[in-house]
Amino acid sequence: MVFSCHSQNNLEQHIEKIRSEGYSDYSIKPEFSREIYTSIIYLEPFTGRNLRAFGYDMFSEPIRRKAMELARDYNMVALSGKVILVQETDKDVQAGVLMYVPVYIKRMPINNVAGRQKA
Repeated sequence: MVFSCHSQNNLEQHIEKIRSEGYSDYSIKPEFSREIYTSIIYLEPFTGRNLRAFGYDMFSEPIRRKAMELARDYNMVALSGKVILVQETDKDVQAGVLMYVPVYIKRMPINNVAGRQKA
């Protein structure tokens, strides 16, 4: 189970917030400038190789991004195409799919695509 946070125009504030919660080494990966960040901030179990996913920006990868945009824009569950999880090691690598469910900011209008993109 994973939850990602949508960050736009407040990247430094987002990073500082997560670091203030006790994750002093938190950073968003991969590190390159972009308009929207959707870093993983909660995941279970929060141990072992799952820790590799902490801070990973799923919007940075085209297959994940396409599914996230579909879920957000149409307010529905969306499956990604075939991906390799960032938690995988070099040994016995397995492909899979990801399921995305949109979560919107409370009291924001979501009755059209533009509203859902803002919420």
